[in-house]
Amino acid sequence: MTSNNSTKMGDPKLDGPIVLVFGLTGAGKSTYINNITGASLPVRDDLYSCTKTAEAPHAMIEGVDVAFVDTPGFNDPERSDAEILHSTATWIAENLGGTRKITTVLYLHSIEETKDVAERRQMQHMGGPWKLMLDAGARIHEIGNDKKDCFDLTIAMLEGEPVFIQLQEEIKNQDCNSFSDTACGNEAIIELQEQINFVQTYIHDLDKLRTRTTSVEVLKAAHQERTDAKKKLDQLRNARNRMFQKWVMVAAKAWGISVVVISAVAAIHYYVGI
Repeated sequence: MTSNNSTKMGDPKLDGPIVLVFGLTGAGKSTYINNITGASLPVRDDLYSCTKTAEAPHAMIEGVDVAFVDTPGFNDPERSDAEILHSTATWIAENLGGTRKITTVLYLHSIEETKDVAERRQMQHMGGPWKLMLDAGARIHEIGNDKKDCFDLTIAMLEGEPVFIQLQEEIKNQDCNSFSDTACGNEAIIELQEQINFVQTYIHDLDKLRTRTTSVEVLKAAHQERTDAKKKLDQLRNARNRMFQKWVMVAAKAWGISVVVISAVAAIHYYVGI
């Protein structure tokens, strides 16, 4: 099990099994992939994601070349989840298309409490956010944050039958040429528009405040708040506009769902794979 190879945007070396790795920022995605592939993806333990665009280190697993796609983490203070989803969907569309099936989607969720608390939280997730995945066939595995556990989980995941995920099916069958043409793209645009509306209302309220106060300190604070809000508004609008840009299809057309694997780790991490 060795690898020093990494597939980035436009690289065609994705002919073997493909594992998509998702999760919140800091959940352990890059650590898992480093353990499996021997890669040196950057790792940090704060709220900011090291992974800005998807890339795919490879590993030889029992004689088979497997690509592990490290995706940007959700819940990143610097980017909305809609922007992160857009970035990942674009990578999939432009690298996998409708010709390269996905073996497994692995979702990682960090737990850093005691074993009892971790188990209690797992039960809560199973009855809430993860129920849809469990109903679709999710499996739960307990693993630790070491190479052997990561390798054993990977072997189990690779038993799944490769498929096209939903995004790939949409692009292949509905002639989707941009993120905005897909179901997840529509949801992301709606989310961004809600954020845009909120910031616009906030700016409007600040403008009203500035006309009603004579306090120099309040005016100064309101001016700074408006400047920051306007910057945020521009970022959101630009992100929304990028979702309408046409994809540059490298492989053909691409998204769907494979095996769902949820793994729990006592006081370290647990992983949910789709």
